[in-house]
Amino acid sequence: MKSIGSLTVRCAVVPPPPPPRRRRLARILLNAPRQVDRYFANRPVRRWSWRLLSISFGYLCGNTVTLTFGTLAVNDIVAAVVTVGFYVAVSRWYWGAERPTYYMELANHFKNGVIIALIADAFKLGG
Repeated sequence: MKSIGSLTVRCAVVPPPPPPRRRRLARILLNAPRQVDRYFANRPVRRWSWRLLSISFGYLCGNTVTLTFGTLAVNDIVAAVVTVGFYVAVSRWYWGAERPTYYMELANHFKNGVIIALIADAFKLGG
């Protein structure tokens, strides 16, 4: 406030508005595990339902692999190598951890679903 004689002048300095808040992809990706952990926190029904979904999706993928590669009879060896490599990689990742995380557990359930599908297809074929 500034006084000049009987005239009083008030100046208000208005700060510029803050720039619009931008959501960066890195921030979203870094916050995603925390949000997923919060989603599963103290919710055993959610955890069990996602385990069941993981096994079911693994079963679906296992059936898809056997049906597509078995029907075409092309690249059967490549499909087998990829499946065994996936199995070994997930097993080492899960069982090699000191304390497996929930994501590792879901990947292990997916792997088990794939193996269940392969075993079921072997029984269907009579082998």
